[in-house]
Amino acid sequence: MRADVGRVAEALVEALPQPYGRWSIAVFDDPTPNAFALPGGKIGVHAGMLAVVRTPDQLAAVIAHEIGHVLADHSNERLTQELAVQGGLMLVDLFADEPGIRRLAVVASSRDIDV
Repeated sequence: MRADVGRVAEALVEALPQPYGRWSIAVFDDPTPNAFALPGGKIGVHAGMLAVVRTPDQLAAVIAHEIGHVLADHSNERLTQELAVQGGLMLVDLFADEPGIRRLAVVASSRDIDV
């Protein structure tokens, strides 16, 4: 499946309705099943994800999901969201003495974008 990563990514990028710019994809020797996107068209796939996907179509779904994050500019959205959460947590720290409240706020906001 590792050999399919570049081919699948290239096919997906060529199918985009508008050119985005330069894309790069890398496979990391990490056993966790994960993939990620960074600004500037950079996508990373962990080797552990390649052990989970069984077909090139499943791999394409993973890579397409990450391409979607880049196109939707989720990295900047995430930064803005994290800054807002940090500001809110400062207020929680000022007015509440419950560490559980802070933990819930962080967990709740961290998964919003990936859904």
